[in-house]
Amino acid sequence: MVAAITEVAERDYENASLTRIAARAGVAKGLVWHYFSGKDDLMLATAKATAEKMRYEVVASLDLGLPVPDIIRAALRRAAVRIRSPTVSAG
Repeated sequence: MVAAITEVAERDYENASLTRIAARAGVAKGLVWHYFSGKDDLMLATAKATAEKMRYEVVASLDLGLPVPDIIRAALRRAAVRIRSPTVSAG
């Protein structure tokens, strides 16, 4: 997933290629095609994995003992920081 994120970040979605993504990941292009039906399928899986990781990281960092408005503010702040970060990875 990191290879896909890096490829899109550097080349934009339209110019991203499965061949380059496979090369970045150090796998054969055929392996990518084995698991994904195409670029859209890979990107959907990448988006879902990235969103899930971000959600986990934000929620895990919250102090749920605080008043609800403070929890909401903290969650929004942490999510904004993650979105702005140029090094968000899908791990």
